[in-house]
Parts: sequence; structure tokens; C-alpha cells
Amino acid sequence: MKNWLNTLRQFGVRPHEAALVVLLALLSTLAEAAGVGIFLPILQFIQKQGDLAALTEASGLWAHAVAGARWLGLEVTLALLLVIAFSLFLARQAFTYLRLLFELGLNERTKMTVRADLFRRYLAAAADYHDRTPIGDLINAMTTELTRALVALLGPLQITSYGLIAATYLVILFLLSWPMTLAALALGALTALALGRWMRQTRHQGNALANANSEASSFLINRMGSPRLVRLSGTEAAEIAEMDGLVDRQRQRGVRVGRLQARTEVVLEPVFIAFSCVFLYVATTHAGMGLEEIGLFSVIALRLIPVIKSLVKQRQGVLAAQGALEMVLGRAAAMRAASEGPGGGRPYPGLSREVRFEKVTYAYPDSPRSALRGINLTIRKGEMLALVGPSGSGKSTLIDLLPGLRTPQGGRVLFDGVPADSFTRASLRRAIAYAPQSAQLFNGTAGDHIRYGNPEADRAAVQRAAELAGADAFLRQLPQGYDTPIGDGGVRLSGGQRQRLDLARAIVRGADILILDEPTANLDPDSEDAFRQALERLHRETETTILIVAHRLSTVTHADRIAVLVDGQLQAIGTHADLVGSDTWYARAFQQFHAAAHTPAATRPHPSASPLSAPTA
Repeated sequence: MKNWLNTLRQFGVRPHEAALVVLLALLSTLAEAAGVGIFLPILQFIQKQGDLAALTEASGLWAHAVAGARWLGLEVTLALLLVIAFSLFLARQAFTYLRLLFELGLNERTKMTVRADLFRRYLAAAADYHDRTPIGDLINAMTTELTRALVALLGPLQITSYGLIAATYLVILFLLSWPMTLAALALGALTALALGRWMRQTRHQGNALANANSEASSFLINRMGSPRLVRLSGTEAAEIAEMDGLVDRQRQRGVRVGRLQARTEVVLEPVFIAFSCVFLYVATTHAGMGLEEIGLFSVIALRLIPVIKSLVKQRQGVLAAQGALEMVLGRAAAMRAASEGPGGGRPYPGLSREVRFEKVTYAYPDSPRSALRGINLTIRKGEMLALVGPSGSGKSTLIDLLPGLRTPQGGRVLFDGVPADSFTRASLRRAIAYAPQSAQLFNGTAGDHIRYGNPEADRAAVQRAAELAGADAFLRQLPQGYDTPIGDGGVRLSGGQRQRLDLARAIVRGADILILDEPTANLDPDSEDAFRQALERLHRETETTILIVAHRLSTVTHADRIAVLVDGQLQAIGTHADLVGSDTWYARAFQQFHAAAHTPAATRPHPSASPLSAPTA
């Protein structure tokens, strides 16, 4: 019970809300019990043909009832008794309706709260958590499994409601015939023992269904994000076969859960009918019960049957959904444990002089080698610094350290001499803009995407950012200009246009530092040249400190300085002129690039032979 209440609080359900559901169920139960119970005096009234004297003489309850009615100025009649019974059933329906409405609102609000909380926790989790967690698993937990988890979470409230109704009916039956009621309870206990194995199997299959859902969601997210790759690879048949297998596993698990639930429901009905037949025989031949008592006992038993069935079905549903609840709780706990925290207590004031890396070391979890080893690097305010090096040399890891996406295990990152972890993460990140290798554009207008960098930016600021990024000209030529929808991922724009639009989004942020992670890697020469011109214009007309990770050496030759990373270490740093004549990776890579640029097309190496794959020596 304590664990369940704690889980309710985790999901945002307050104890008094759970208590209100139980209270409404109790009021509904009391009204129904009174409505059913009054049928005994109704049957007695009919049997005695309305003889109140005989009824009051035979029963003290009748005497009190008649006296109370007369005190109210009412005459006890069959019509009055029927009106009271009907009113009690109406009250029962009213309380039931209120309970159902409240449960519906509670369910939907809890779903909304938990889904939003999971998304918030995901964004607050450290980069290492994002690296190791499949996005499909998270989406499955926030959608399919969350809906099932609420069955396990709120189901006990419905079980309590059914339990109160069943307990009330059993009390009435006990008052009518305690031997028969005890016999019914004994039979119920034996039935529960027999169903116990199926209940355990239901929980096991429910856990398996949750895992099958997670596998299918992960597969869908991966494959539906790359339809072009799948089709051009000619692997449609293999992917369809894999998907068929995953959804078939979902089907099998779902069928097994449904089969166990159906089996339970089918078994309960004959048990109830058999007991009813035995009861009628014993009551008429051995128990000496009156006709009105037998009739009321039968009515209550008939109303009790669907209640017991619903209680068992709800309990089985809770067990089947237990795996989903554990999965959602596990995801929330993992994200909570991986939360990166708010950082230091100082607001970041802006960059005045430099950013400095002092003996910085970083290793990824479970990796045998360090991604960065003893990095000493200074980035001066307002300069354009390029980071180059072979794949896996630590370039992307290094830029992740600036906004605190990762924390170095050794050394320090200093802003004007102040350690990065002294600043609040929010204030530090507001001063850093970022543009990735592949522009990540959301569905909306071109202007909306630019404003994503700064929601407060006015039209003039948006246009100025677009001008600096070299995007204004093509944006004005769109059918609706800046208000033109660009589609998911900017599918209505070319690669170069998407990259420049995303650069405008980074520029409008007005940040001290701009990080560009291989921005020209996927661009053709003309688009790369346009992007490079936009970058040089930004560098010339603003004081933004630009840190660019480059895959193409042609992008970085005009940088103020170039830092060469090899095997997680800083091999060299200087201008293009300094490095091109040195004995460094950069010099060898540039020679290959220069030779390829002057080689006739017929003898030129395949474009995929990037100079960045040159040997590190």
C-alpha cells in the first residue's frame, strides 16, 4: 500500500484525489445496498398485502419505519416503498457518474503530467544518457506503455470500488443466510486459488508485451527516419520481414494476455451458476428460507456476479499492465539519476577575453581509451578557430565541453579565468549558439525556424540574421517569403539553403560563441562557397567567437587559427600558412586535398576518399 501511494505521488496523483474516488464509490455502494435491501420489506409488504399491523408486530424494524413515516406525515404504501427504492438507485447512478467523470479526468491529467515530466527529464538528462538510450524505447514508454501503466496505477482504485460493492452485498447476504454466505466465500476462496496461476502468467505475459512494444517502437523510429536509405539499399523486403516478426511477437504476447483474461472470465460464470443452483435447492429443501428471502438472495447474487467478474478482470488487467508501469518508472528513475543539474550558482556575464582548456581529459563510459588527453587550448574572443583532424580524434567531444554537455574528468574549461562549472548551465548555454552538421529543421515557416534561436526576435532581427547567414536572398524568393512553410526537416529547401537557414537561427541568438559542427560536410562546392562567404561576413561584421569543426579543409583555410587534433591530443595550432609547411596531419591532408583538386576528373580519387581519412603517422 505504501509503495502504491508513493507511486501515485510520483505520477502527480495526490492522496486526497485517490480518497475522493474511494469516497464516491462508497457512497454509490451505500445507495445501492439500501436500494437492494429495501426490496425485502417491499416483498414482505406484498406478501402481507399491505397489513401494517401484522408487519409491525412481526418486526421491530417495520415498527420504526412506520413510526418514522408517520412523523414525516407520510403513509406507508407500496408506491412509497417503490419510489424510495427507485430514488436510492438514482442516487447510486449519480454517485457512479461522478466517480467515472472524476476517474476520467484524473486519468487524462495524469497521462499529460507524466508525459510532460518524462520529456522534461529527458531534456535535463546528461549527454551520456542520450548516447546510450534508444529513442524508440523512450517514445514507447511515453506513449503506449504510459497508457498501459495508468491501468496498473489507477486500477487499484477501481478494484477498491468493486470490492466495496462486493463487500456490501456479502454483508446483506450474510444477514439473510450466513451458512449459505460462508459456503459462497469458501467456494470463492477455492476459485481464487485455482485462478492464481493464471494471474501470475498474466503478469509475466504483460511484461513480455511491454518488451515487445519497446522493440517494435525502436525499430520503427530507426527505419521510418531513413526511408531513402532503405529503398536505395534495396533492403525493403528484409526490413518488412523484420517488422513482420516484431509485430507478430506483439500479436502473440497480446493474444496470450487476452487468452488468459478470457479463460478467467469463462471459468467464473459456471462457478456462479453452479452455486446459484445449489443455493436454490438447499434454500427450499433444507434452510427453511421464506420466498421473499430466497428472492432477495437471488437478486443480490445476480447483481454480485458481474461485480465479482469485473473485480477479477480489473485485477488481471492491473497485473498485465504491471510491466508497463515498471518500465515507465524505470525510465523516469534513470533520467532522474542522469540529470546534469543546474550547474554553479553564478550567472554567466559574457565573454570578455578568452576561453581556455587546461589539461582537459575526457573518456566515454565503457571506452578503453580517452577521447581527449591533456588538451591545452586558448580561444580568443572574436576569433574564428577551426578544429580539424581525422575521424575519432575528439573534435565533437571537445566542443561538447564548452556548453557543459559533458564534464571533463580531468582538467578545467575556463571562461575569462572562471571555471565553467561555476556558472549556471542555463545562463552559459544562452551565450552559446550551435549549428550541427545536418540542419535540424522543424515543421513550420522559415521565419519560425530562425526565431527558434531567439523567440523574442522581431522581424528586423530575423532578417538581419538571414542577411548575415546569406539566406535573405533565397528566402525572399519563396512563395510567401519568410512565412513560407518549409516542411519537416526543411524538405522544400536545398541542402545549402537548409544549412544557411540554420546558421541564421544560430546567429539571431546573439550569442558570444558560435559552434559549427562540420557545417559543410554535406554541401556541394557552390553551396559550400556560399556558406563560407556567409561565415566570413559574420566574422567580419560581428564580434562573435566562432569555433568550427571542419570536415573539408577548404572551409577552414581562412580561419584565424587552426587547431589540429589527433588521437585525442592537440598536435598543432596556427594559421593555415603556419601549418601547411609543417610536419603535421594537417599538412599531409592538405597536400592530398590540393592534389585531388588539380587531378583530371578521369583519374581523380572517388569523392568518398576524404582527406580526413589520411594516415595519422
